[in-house]
Amino acid sequence: MDDKPITHCPEGKLFVIKCCGKITDEPHLLENVLEDIAHLHDQHANRIICVHGGMPDPSTILQLGDIWMDLMEGRLYTDENTIRIIERILMNKVNAQIVAKLQKISSNPVIGLSGKKEALLLCRKKTSNGKNLGWVGEINEVRTKVITDYINNRFVAILAPIGTDSKGQSYNINPDHAASTLAQSLNADHLVFISLASQAVGNNDLVTPASQNPETRIISLQEAQNLLQNNKVPTELIRTFQYGIQSLSYGVKNVHFIVAKEKNFLLKHLSNEMLFGTIVKM
Repeated sequence: MDDKPITHCPEGKLFVIKCCGKITDEPHLLENVLEDIAHLHDQHANRIICVHGGMPDPSTILQLGDIWMDLMEGRLYTDENTIRIIERILMNKVNAQIVAKLQKISSNPVIGLSGKKEALLLCRKKTSNGKNLGWVGEINEVRTKVITDYINNRFVAILAPIGTDSKGQSYNINPDHAASTLAQSLNADHLVFISLASQAVGNNDLVTPASQNPETRIISLQEAQNLLQNNKVPTELIRTFQYGIQSLSYGVKNVHFIVAKEKNFLLKHLSNEMLFGTIVKM
């Protein structure tokens, strides 16, 4: 932590934090994220679920198995061999790495989960314009008790976006979809999307202070919808932005879009000590 203490952090709230999987390839940024998560959890009694990405690129999947690959509209067709490789990488590499690092920082226990744990994330097959994407899932039920039992007993939960169906079939899930659906099911106080790229929403730069007036970094749901309609949201952020703002109509109280950067960036964002990031409220 910095020498100057962080003040005015939320207390006793429920956070769902979606962390870009590529952050695990940036050790200093991953450490910054995890230090802030540990502080929010240990020092301010917040309950925290961290949903991570980490979907390997198609070339990596091809190197790891003798599989047939078909790219459909920019999406990898996920056959049985592919989903096994994705699941192995997300749980045995990405999830395990995050859990191990956070356990060294936090004074409370950390649990690594996937959406297959006791059918936490029940899925159906997702299609795109009527086309079969293979074992790609769309969540139709969240069994919240599975995860609330952990977070109510002071665990930090680290969740890999793999779901299942009633037959035990694994599904690859978009991590933004997983985080937003989980946040809606739990009526989360804060849904936070942390990315790597420098992006801007409207005139509000997510990386550097946009204004000395903190009000400019907080927008309403209507204003957020207007930004989408007027093509003011960067292309690479559109789907994340859509998942985030729709959560406000289903019980989520605050949605945050922020870029991983300097030490304590998340704490400073939440405590209004630095004017960067975008917060959307109802």
